[in-house]
Amino acid sequence: MHQEEQGYLAPPLNFNTTANTFSESAPEEGESSMSPVSGEAEGEERRVEGEAAPAADLVVYREVQHQGGAKAPDPHLLLPEDLKANLECPVCARISLPPIMQCRNGHVTCNPCRLKVQSCPMCREIDIDIRNLFAEKAVTFMAIPCEFRSYGCRVEIQYSGKEAHERVCKHRPYICPYIECDHKLAADAVVLHVSTAHREECRRSDGPEITASMILIGQFFGGDGAWSPRVITCFGRTFFDVALTRDRWLHHWVWLLGEEEEATGFTYEITAFKGNTKYVYGSEVASLRTSDDEIVSEGKCLSISDAIGRRLRDGDKIRYKLKLVRK
Repeated sequence: MHQEEQGYLAPPLNFNTTANTFSESAPEEGESSMSPVSGEAEGEERRVEGEAAPAADLVVYREVQHQGGAKAPDPHLLLPEDLKANLECPVCARISLPPIMQCRNGHVTCNPCRLKVQSCPMCREIDIDIRNLFAEKAVTFMAIPCEFRSYGCRVEIQYSGKEAHERVCKHRPYICPYIECDHKLAADAVVLHVSTAHREECRRSDGPEITASMILIGQFFGGDGAWSPRVITCFGRTFFDVALTRDRWLHHWVWLLGEEEEATGFTYEITAFKGNTKYVYGSEVASLRTSDDEIVSEGKCLSISDAIGRRLRDGDKIRYKLKLVRK
């Protein structure tokens, strides 16, 4: 497909850089908005001698040539960079998204940052809650950086498609596998974070099969808490063996450092045992993008009640075997 950039002259727009607004040039009272054939000459007579003619704004669009030779304009307008700059938040440097508010002098501040300031960061104007409808319309034609740009995404999409892209963006951050840690991490930073921020608790295992135990405190699965996850390396991937207690139940599952569709390629089986007493659960591995709340509430894990836990308890621990399988 061949693309050819062209331009056309739009009606004059007066851009007030201070107020950050556009306004169409309106005809004076008594003038007609449509001119006869001789209107050009009449316009020249009315113009003050030596005054330059008002310049029309050049709006650029792409004309796309389809197969068969047919041409049609691309609906994605290329807006001037200075307009894009005027919509950048002075606090975080991101493009302000609807609803877009400005101060009386036209300075725009994005909604998250506007909640943190008491006056305009540019001019200290107190009134910063003036709706800018033109800016909201202009944003729909802009290429907006992905929300996860700081995690490595370089995609820019139109505002209408931004939310759909970010729901499946491969660069959206992962949660830390330590349940009580709130860090959001890029894929290549997860293992480093676990090895450094949690190095004193970090446990590692190789191979698809392990035998381990969970140390218990007290007689019951009382209180909400979590064990330090075990990092398991096998099949060229990184897995996390995770367990927590919630409402006097023990929940145990495996996370994969990878996307949801990748996690469906692996299964795991957990066998909690004491002598001849066994409690077995098997399922597909969960992606690290899946929250612990979702896994527990939807029953996507081994769940042991306090009563069963007492039967499996061997002293102050519960022993288990974990086996990972690639489909």
